[in-house]
Amino acid sequence: MVTSRGGRSRGGSRGRGRGARGRCRGAVGASDRSRLARNGAVKGWSVPKAPEQGIMMEEVFASQMFGDEARLYTHGAMQRLEHALRAHQFEGSRIGILQLFISETIDTLIKWTNEHIRLQSLQVDNLEHWEMYQFFGLLIFSHLTNLNFKTVLDKFVSRSTHLSKMDVIDLTRARFISSNLLAYSAMNRGNVVGNDTWDSQRDQTVRLTEFETVLLRRTRQVFLSSTMKASLDDESYGCRASDNQVKKLNPRKSDSEGYSADVVCDSLFRIPIAIRFNRRGERKLIMYQKLLSRCCKIWGR
Repeated sequence: MVTSRGGRSRGGSRGRGRGARGRCRGAVGASDRSRLARNGAVKGWSVPKAPEQGIMMEEVFASQMFGDEARLYTHGAMQRLEHALRAHQFEGSRIGILQLFISETIDTLIKWTNEHIRLQSLQVDNLEHWEMYQFFGLLIFSHLTNLNFKTVLDKFVSRSTHLSKMDVIDLTRARFISSNLLAYSAMNRGNVVGNDTWDSQRDQTVRLTEFETVLLRRTRQVFLSSTMKASLDDESYGCRASDNQVKKLNPRKSDSEGYSADVVCDSLFRIPIAIRFNRRGERKLIMYQKLLSRCCKIWGR
């Protein structure tokens, strides 16, 4: 029996056969689709030409995206840094920038330590700014070189052409500062004025709220931006003091035993923005909320 292209015999209904042929002409069968896939467009069909798109590797895309973002971020940070230097009357040198970021912290530490000296009736003079700056330089150099205070002070005097022993902090004075430096107020032990809650005598972390706020306040004013990418991680600060009851043992960190703190940093340049030491018995979610709220206070939120 001879069949038509519609798939029906000549003896079948003519109208239905024509309708079938008409439907077949308008539709695309499996064979047509395979031929179209092999040979492209056929007669009567047109395939729109796609616009040319360049292929960019993932590394190149990431480099360009973060490069543009880094330029915008540094442009805003440099403007805010210039304004901060003028507002606080520091020169735009390396020493001036360093003083901008640490002067408020040093002023606060001197005030708290002098309160401690007067309240305890210690027979020593009050701390002065030049002593505190030299002590921090001595402390940083000692940590970087693993040398004790005496060796570092001897090197300062022996290798300097314009310093004498009278210009360098005394070893006894440096050890006194190291033993009596307070990171909280001797008056209210770090609490907000008017807060009459009881504090543990040995748990020092609950006293550090004001110090944590002052420590990086000017850094947030300069480097914190609403469009920045930030990272949150935990850090361990080594401490061997026997009177600290909140020390933690963390095998993932180099300083495995000591204080544990959560830190917010800029993801591009690794600039610390905010820090909060872990409180005993406090939930992690509460810790993160209080840490991030410290950042939002810059914008008045």
